[in-house]
Amino acid sequence: MHSFLSVTMAMFTAMHSLLPVAMAMFTAMYNLLPVATAMFTAMHSFLSVTTAMFTAIHSLLSVATTMFTAIHSLLPVATAMFTAIHSLLSVATTMFTAIHSLLPVATAMFTAIHSLLSVATAMFTAIHSLLSVATAMFTRIFPQQPADLCQQTKFTRPSSVL
Repeated sequence: MHSFLSVTMAMFTAMHSLLPVAMAMFTAMYNLLPVATAMFTAMHSFLSVTTAMFTAIHSLLSVATTMFTAIHSLLPVATAMFTAIHSLLSVATTMFTAIHSLLPVATAMFTAIHSLLSVATAMFTAIHSLLSVATAMFTRIFPQQPADLCQQTKFTRPSSVL
């Protein structure tokens, strides 16, 4: 029994001598609680920020999906517009080709009209020359004044002329 008490006393003494170490460890751990709390708070804040960022990214993805859907919906309209513009270009090309084909005809007509105007000018000049000759001949044949002619032929001039 004496040896049992000796072992118990030795264990008690050992445990008693470990109490300051255990107290120091407990105090150190107790002093680390504010640090651990601050770290937990920081991690909680970081998680809140991460959640907010995830929510923002999710919202942006929703907006991007909506925009993509809208653009995808507009593609048939854009295709129809492109087809219409392509058709109008074909019509314009056909019209341009037709006008280009008519240019030689218009040039020929312009040349013909120009030639006819030249002929008409020549005819007008000839008629003008003939009238000048006729006037000169008439003046030679009838050198008197018109009033003298009326008296010679016994015509009376109307009173409105006097």
